[in-house]
Amino acid sequence: MGLEEQISEQMGLFDFTDIDRALSGSGVSFPGLMERAVRGELDLTPWTLIGAAFNSFLGETASLFSVMGTLTVIVLLGAVLRVLSSSFTRKSVSEAGFFITYLISVALIMSSFFLCIDIMRDVTGLLGGIMEAALPLMVAAAVMAGNGVKAYAVNPVILFALTFITEFIKNVAAPAIVSAALLQTASCMTERDMLLKLTEFIKKAISWALRIICVFFTAVLSLQSLTAPIISSIAVKSAKYAVNAVPVVGSAMSGAVDTVLIAAGTLKNGMVAAAVIALVTACAVPLIKTASFLFVYKLTAAILQPAGDERIVNLIDLTGGLAGLALSACTVTAVMFIFMAVILLA
Repeated sequence: MGLEEQISEQMGLFDFTDIDRALSGSGVSFPGLMERAVRGELDLTPWTLIGAAFNSFLGETASLFSVMGTLTVIVLLGAVLRVLSSSFTRKSVSEAGFFITYLISVALIMSSFFLCIDIMRDVTGLLGGIMEAALPLMVAAAVMAGNGVKAYAVNPVILFALTFITEFIKNVAAPAIVSAALLQTASCMTERDMLLKLTEFIKKAISWALRIICVFFTAVLSLQSLTAPIISSIAVKSAKYAVNAVPVVGSAMSGAVDTVLIAAGTLKNGMVAAAVIALVTACAVPLIKTASFLFVYKLTAAILQPAGDERIVNLIDLTGGLAGLALSACTVTAVMFIFMAVILLA
């Protein structure tokens, strides 16, 4: 049996139902990706990828400009009202105009910002679901390629990391970012920065937590992946030696074993490429959406700074910082899951 027949036969042993169900919203077929990766038919030219990402970014940014345009008009009208009301002897008239403008601005900013947080939660759950569905396939491919010891050593760590990272982002990081947004909204309403220090503390705590999680799981997975291949290679060599020891047909059986292992290794490499592409495809659009929130918030704050009220401008700018933190959380999740897939099948 030739190499291509071996690869086709081994692919038939996998059940892709769960992974295809997890990828149903992305329009990606996991077995199709594997077949194209094994045959070298994937179109991964840099300019194609950059062009698709840039076009998606422009589309998402354009959809946000309508909200930010309305916000810009409201803030500028509030600035004009403030200038006109300065002629009144009572400061309360000017403050009343500011609070009206501020409340409308907060409603527009928070409505878009909560959408950003929902995107962060959704992409984390989506990536976690894809990895949970792909993990049994990747373990089976690693075992078939002779890396069973490594697969069974790393698998529990990956399962724990998947659950921990997903739950941390959805149930700890997301509520903390929302709390920081509400605190800075209350703080920017007054001329004193009463709650900004607390907001900065929450942002730094989330940022450091993401770094610690990333470093910890990367170190643990790397250490286990360094020791397990030694045992796996000994097991494979022992099996080949035992086959060679069979009289008369030993050499022929050894050649067949080599063919099976080569086919399994090729299939494993194709699964690595398919898993990475599936994860990148699933998170690309949400990451671009989150990046567009960051870009539009920062751009709007820069445009309004010369004429807008300082407190509203600060609120928009700080909200952009929180959108950047949400983008960091999504990026860390995607990078960690891709790293897990590569470590398991490398």
